[in-house]
Amino acid sequence: MGEPMKQNKKAEQQLIAALNRLQGVTFTDTLDGIAVGALAASPRERYFSFNVANYAFAINASHFCEVFVEPAITPLPNAPDLLMGLCNVRGILVPVYQLHGLLQHDVPAHRTVFCIGKGEHTVGILTDNLPSSVNLPEIASGKLTDALPDFVKALVLAEAQQDNKNYLLLDGDRVAEQLLMLSLKLPAASAEHTRAPVFY
Repeated sequence: MGEPMKQNKKAEQQLIAALNRLQGVTFTDTLDGIAVGALAASPRERYFSFNVANYAFAINASHFCEVFVEPAITPLPNAPDLLMGLCNVRGILVPVYQLHGLLQHDVPAHRTVFCIGKGEHTVGILTDNLPSSVNLPEIASGKLTDALPDFVKALVLAEAQQDNKNYLLLDGDRVAEQLLMLSLKLPAASAEHTRAPVFY
């Protein structure tokens, strides 16, 4: 095989690998050099994934989601530690929750807030990283690891595994209500952690 043909073959293989990563589609290389796409063996759906402490959460990409880096978050007096405060998103005050305290983990110094939902139904969650897109297999609800904290079990629908990593699937339709109900069960933060609200 000549050098130009080897280079073409290598470039073709790189393109196939890139398409596999980008589209979640398995490509097969035929003898005539045409890449033919075939769906993966099991049905897969696209999710947005983010980390909180040692856990990876995911939400179906069919839900409206946004990311805000270093937004202004105004604490609320007498609110539980779980509720960091309110963030102004295009004129709508969005509650921002942090799960780090319940997971015995330090709150990150750099604030990245992952917002789920639209309008008045939006809720924000403080994350450790920028969310990423991941394709996960179709999962039946109710499969949860026994070792998960009880409050985490109350928030998630099921677990999924991809590349030896576990993802906890959130219910995008109910996560705002679930976080609110969880925060109402917790004691209020001490006065030294709160200040008068200032909205931007």
